[in-house]
Amino acid sequence: MFLGVIGFFVWIWAEEHLLKLLFPKLDAYRAYRDACAAHERRRAEQEHQLELKRLAYWSDLPYAQLENEVAALFRRMGHRAQVQGGSGDGGVDVAVD
Repeated sequence: MFLGVIGFFVWIWAEEHLLKLLFPKLDAYRAYRDACAAHERRRAEQEHQLELKRLAYWSDLPYAQLENEVAALFRRMGHRAQVQGGSGDGGVDVAVD
């Protein structure tokens, strides 16, 4: 049993050193892989924060400004859009042709 435990640790040690002998750039590859993973996590977090800012922008707009922004968005897409004002418009805020 004791030799089995020692043999196990010798195997672990030898395996790591054999990997380094057979693949001398293994440590560099592992560092590169870890750096890529860290970069991807940072990019995903930045994208998430940007999405939160976009949602906050649209959520915090006053109704009149929101209507104007929606109309402007339709205009940039090539449509004719007109903001309908006041009461009596049947709930239509922006008319798009």
